[in-house]
Amino acid sequence: TATFSETVVVDTTNGSPTLTIVVDSTNRTATYSSGSNSTQLVFKYTIQDGENDSDGISIGANALSLNSSTIKDTAGNNATLTHSAVSDNSSYKVDTIPPTVSSTGITSATGRQNNFVNAGDVVSVTATFSESVLVTSGSPTLTLAVGSNNRTATYTSGSGSAPLVFGYTIQAGDTDTNGISISANALSLNSGTITDLAGNTATNITHSAVSDNAEYMVDTTAPSVSSFAMSDTAIKIGDNATVTLVLSEKVILFSSSADITVPNGSLSTMTSSDNVTWTGTYTPTDDVEDDTNVLSLATSYTDPAGNN
Repeated sequence: TATFSETVVVDTTNGSPTLTIVVDSTNRTATYSSGSNSTQLVFKYTIQDGENDSDGISIGANALSLNSSTIKDTAGNNATLTHSAVSDNSSYKVDTIPPTVSSTGITSATGRQNNFVNAGDVVSVTATFSESVLVTSGSPTLTLAVGSNNRTATYTSGSGSAPLVFGYTIQAGDTDTNGISISANALSLNSGTITDLAGNTATNITHSAVSDNAEYMVDTTAPSVSSFAMSDTAIKIGDNATVTLVLSEKVILFSSSADITVPNGSLSTMTSSDNVTWTGTYTPTDDVEDDTNVLSLATSYTDPAGNN
């Protein structure tokens, strides 16, 4: 809008006034549309595809042109068209570029320990866009690869910012010894709509794959006992026996003094080089005869994921 000091009349018989605006660094022509017989003349320009101005549209000094028209007051005096420049108007930024996906990745998980997640833990995955976006409808999804199975993470938060967060709750039976991965182009709008703040719709949501993330391995299976045996089951005075415990996987927090009940004797602290096979020495108590003597194993230990 060009505002005059008094009511003016526009004669467009031989032409139409224009006003040059600056979109980013390019001059664009706004043409007269209305306002004759008032103090304010309105000029319009239609934004073109590919135009962008992150600072806001500006107007240079003396950008108003008659373009073979006339602008006069009601007494017939020609209007003086000089005016000051208008700096970047941040209320009128220009953005015609749709948002795209810059990256995807696993960013956090509840209950994670020793780089493992377990049943019930919620894995958060983030899709980061090239600019702030809005989720205006539907519920976008992002597919994760947990072992050899595809699992669906659903949109949870982030509208109004560049990163959108998706969540997946680990299910019983999920297993991934290498770490969760994301295939290329795993993001789906799922009948939803994602736009930037200017209203450009994200139609190209392709992205690169994310390889196995060893910080988010999955283990929902409790360790089991493969074997629990003594090297000699008929121990005489002065004898001892080697006790060997073999588990199905590595365990933590195992303590033979706390986890094994030893009647009629003592068991040295069991040790292991791999946290799978554990050995110790059983020494019987003198002057005891018991043909039903049994060492009992508790289950207070866990695997690195916390299963027990």
